[in-house]
Amino acid sequence: MTEIEGGTRRADLFDHENSAERDRLGLVETEQDPHTKARIESFEPSDDWNCLEIGAGAGSIAYWLAGRCPDGHVVATDLDVSLLDGVGYPNLEIRRHDAEEETFAEGTFDLVHARAVLSHICDRHGQLVKMAGWLRPGGWLLLEDPSGFTLDSSPDPLLRKASAASSVMMRRIGFDPDWSRGFPVPLQRAGLLDVGMECRLRMMRGGDVEAELLRLTFGQIFDLLVDTGEITAVELDAVQAKLADPSFIDFPPAFIRAWGRRG
Repeated sequence: MTEIEGGTRRADLFDHENSAERDRLGLVETEQDPHTKARIESFEPSDDWNCLEIGAGAGSIAYWLAGRCPDGHVVATDLDVSLLDGVGYPNLEIRRHDAEEETFAEGTFDLVHARAVLSHICDRHGQLVKMAGWLRPGGWLLLEDPSGFTLDSSPDPLLRKASAASSVMMRRIGFDPDWSRGFPVPLQRAGLLDVGMECRLRMMRGGDVEAELLRLTFGQIFDLLVDTGEITAVELDAVQAKLADPSFIDFPPAFIRAWGRRG
């Protein structure tokens, strides 16, 4: 697994043992789950669908899928499954799984979903093709990844500096902060049909869900951001203060989702 200077592993950036990470994942669920569920519902899932949730995090979508497809089977995977508990969901399988190193049989799933996963993988196109192959004919692939283009164009100069530092840090370890901005082309190149994409944004006010999510994210990678030389610790502290101040208003980072169906 790729390491950052100093030996920090990519998987350690958002350690599930960190209480701030558990809080951060809960905010991601609050912010993004309604849009994820609505998009999956648009695929008209059957009760007997077999589903794969890659990078399941704290498990909200995996649990929802297990209830939504009670006659099917749901596999929830992550590099760290310590926050996942399948109690009460007999059709839910929890598996520690590294998507870059391990695979599933061709034609296994009716739905493959990954949120904030592929932008953190070095061989993104190769991984997408592999995931598309895990679909049964007619099955759907749904990808959701963040993009910082809203922060890059913020009227606030410090938020722009924090975004620039984040981009530099991510690229140093093989992440691509602009990966999702190229949607839906990668799904088309993978041979998927009925390809679509969307991006939904609402205002971010200091202290609300979106702002607190960004504040926690910056907080967990604070030293790494400063190490890029793009922003100082004093400036980053000021950004954190803004994100907690209800008078501060801007757009949050975008989440872009794209989908396609295997023919």
